[in-house]
Amino acid sequence: VFAHALEKPASAEDTDEERRREAASQDASEIARHSYLGGNFGLPHRDHSSSDCFDAASGEPVLLSLWCPLTRVTADNGCMFVLPKDRDPLLHQPRHPHHLRPFDASSGTLRFGLGGAVALAPCDAGCALAWHRSA
Repeated sequence: VFAHALEKPASAEDTDEERRREAASQDASEIARHSYLGGNFGLPHRDHSSSDCFDAASGEPVLLSLWCPLTRVTADNGCMFVLPKDRDPLLHQPRHPHHLRPFDASSGTLRFGLGGAVALAPCDAGCALAWHRSA
């Protein structure tokens, strides 16, 4: 009890950052709960904040995801899906509380239209696919 009384009060910025971290942690555990060997992630997610993925001065990407399937994939057997940036209203809003939570598991809310998602398939085993990390 006393430790809390002696702590420095959190600023609004600290509180926002803590909320983002907690949301990311909840989403990560929810994703892990739905993922399995030979399957795909059952929930939409964002790997990193766009502030980590794009250079602040130039807007150029600085992180890239690379995926190399070990077997032939199709849209029906576990391929990756990505959302084009023009379909992602929160892509360049890293301070928004839902930026790292495109899917809220507790309410079942999806914050973008699934019709905009693009399957990275079909793809043969050994092919390399790459996209921006905040996708």
